Amino acid sequence: MRQPIIASSPRRPSGCGATMRAGSVPDHEEAITSAWSLEQLLTTLKPAQSQVIRLVKLQGLSIEEASKASGQSATLVKSLLHSESDAD
Repeated sequence: MRQPIIASSPRRPSGCGATMRAGSVPDHEEAITSAWSLEQLLTTLKPAQSQVIRLVKLQGLSIEEASKASGQSATLVKSLLHSESDAD
């Protein structure tokens, strides 16, 4: 019968890129930088496109829920999610 292997070093929290420091406090610098970068990128999009990305991708709403929340048709919400921004 095999003995289970027990990890002797602390593990990263599952699902995040945070690293653990000596005091077991997660380093949130990467998460903060990512959030700031995402906000900057979203400001480069048209307001309607930015809104539906926030609703569907960040808040987890369905297409139908995002349609109701934004006042746009479900077809337009889908289109805005999948279209490329028009960089001028």
